[in-house]
Amino acid sequence: MDASVVLWENWQQQVKQLLEGMHGHQTKGLALMVLSIVLSGSAVLQRMAESVQQHSISEAKMPSIERRLARFVANDRIEVSRIWKQLVAQFLPYFREQRLWFVLDCTPIDDRACIVYIGLLFQSRVLPVAWRVMPNQEHWEEGQWELVAAMLDEIRVHLAGADCTLIADRGLTGMPLVKLCSDRHWHDLLRIAKEHTFRRQLPRLSRGKNKGKKGQWSQWKACGKLIFQEGQRWFGAVQLWQEEGLETYLSAVWEPGHKEAWFLISDQSAGPKQVAHYAWRMRVEATFQDTKSRGWDLEATLIADRARLDRLLLALFVAMCGGWVIWLLPAFIKASASPLIAMIVVTKASFSRNSCSTWVTPSMITCCIWLSMAWRIARRSSAFSLAWENALLIVLKTPRDECVCYDSFITRKLFSILFCSLLNP
Repeated sequence: MDASVVLWENWQQQVKQLLEGMHGHQTKGLALMVLSIVLSGSAVLQRMAESVQQHSISEAKMPSIERRLARFVANDRIEVSRIWKQLVAQFLPYFREQRLWFVLDCTPIDDRACIVYIGLLFQSRVLPVAWRVMPNQEHWEEGQWELVAAMLDEIRVHLAGADCTLIADRGLTGMPLVKLCSDRHWHDLLRIAKEHTFRRQLPRLSRGKNKGKKGQWSQWKACGKLIFQEGQRWFGAVQLWQEEGLETYLSAVWEPGHKEAWFLISDQSAGPKQVAHYAWRMRVEATFQDTKSRGWDLEATLIADRARLDRLLLALFVAMCGGWVIWLLPAFIKASASPLIAMIVVTKASFSRNSCSTWVTPSMITCCIWLSMAWRIARRSSAFSLAWENALLIVLKTPRDECVCYDSFITRKLFSILFCSLLNP
């Protein structure tokens, strides 16, 4: 039995449980789309169909499987927004009462469309939590800031008590975005262009009648005149934009080796920490590259219709968010810093049994295999993930009574396979 078949049998049942009220054929189609993307490492329907056939998930021929996947993408009755809201409602509440960083960005798909994207910074990637597929070279029916406001509202309803910060690049920065964050009690960390104007407050007066009072404001000038060569940096409170007069904090740095300076504004105190936090935004570039030619090859799909592209993105983003299952596992592993630690702890919990009545549950098996798939995505079919799947199959194929009798042997065998493959990837 292939590990992918075990995953398919359990995964389609979990999708039905997650999406109550959705038609059975639609949930099964979505489950197949997600799994075929994970197995093939591609969002191209033909490659996805080939992987489904190779792993014996379906007895149908490859052209028939491809037509089935294409029908899902073309199905107008699949409401992407409603389905994604149901899924997000299952995941995001686990991040309540935490400090979170979100990234707002846009990425084009050739000349066909532009994806407006808000993602959650999670380890080395930015996981999608809200998106819109918009025209790339046509007028948008909905305004840009109305669009962003709607996406922020979809997210924050699930994050009561969370301390959220929105990070955005200079192409999206403006007073409307600052106000959107402020109205929702989110922090902002935004990059501005060197042409933007500011003025800073002069030092407190030390003489005369006005001794101890705040100093006057300096003249307005462009940020590019504040620092203009490598190695320079400045942090402080400023007024930004002559037309708006926004009082904020400015972190201006030109790190050695960088082509240009960074000018960052935030409602929180300026300093090197803000610069380090903004540097995390670069992870969204790696995430976008994963979806394109370096990874899932989204551009090669040649799907021009934006509604169909939206349905394909639904399946792709569910596949990309497999790592979220780490946060859904029992509380004793929620503090795990990586999929590796989480998998090891899950394995210990699953196979260290005190009585014959305790056994590996299907949900735990699915979690373990899904974590393996998430690891495979991150490591691109590493020997570690493949050995993990094979070790799981040893346990799955072993009768329950034998597993009880040879528990310590199976556990030792499992971990020897895991760690040997880890040391020799």
